[in-house]
Amino acid sequence: ERKSFWKYSLKFFGKKDGSMVMRIMKNLEKSLGAWVNAELLLMLIVGLLSYVGYVILGLDFALPLGILAGLLEVIPNIGPTVATVMAMIVGFSMSPVLGLLSLFWGITVQQIENNLIVPKIMKKAVGLNPLVTVLLLAVGAKIAGISGAVLTIPVYLAVESIVKSWKKEN
Repeated sequence: ERKSFWKYSLKFFGKKDGSMVMRIMKNLEKSLGAWVNAELLLMLIVGLLSYVGYVILGLDFALPLGILAGLLEVIPNIGPTVATVMAMIVGFSMSPVLGLLSLFWGITVQQIENNLIVPKIMKKAVGLNPLVTVLLLAVGAKIAGISGAVLTIPVYLAVESIVKSWKKEN
């Protein structure tokens, strides 16, 4: 598939511009691949943190709730909220105290993740400054809601890759 794209790029853009398009695509593949790996790592961390907390609290269905928290992590803010609500429902079905403790744990995991884990992982994976990561997520969410929050980092990485490749050529 890469060879056919390369041939098409050369034919459509010419040799010089086709080469630049291929460099852009390679850079995109590298940076977006790193972002996907970072997201998978975040999902694993959130799932494990949630699971461990629910086990410590003695919450029924700790494993499925932890898995749910990890999977929903990919949807900023909404996903973790849904996972916390599910844990609260299980907690309140056991006792009011467990319901409140599961709420507290869900909020705690989110704060740790948003303020410590995401910025560090994104910096290491894709080279984004932690402050830039937080600002991009906030701006993306403000402009386009959930989809904006989910797509902000990959769109930024794509634009950055194109601009860097273009600057290198010119």
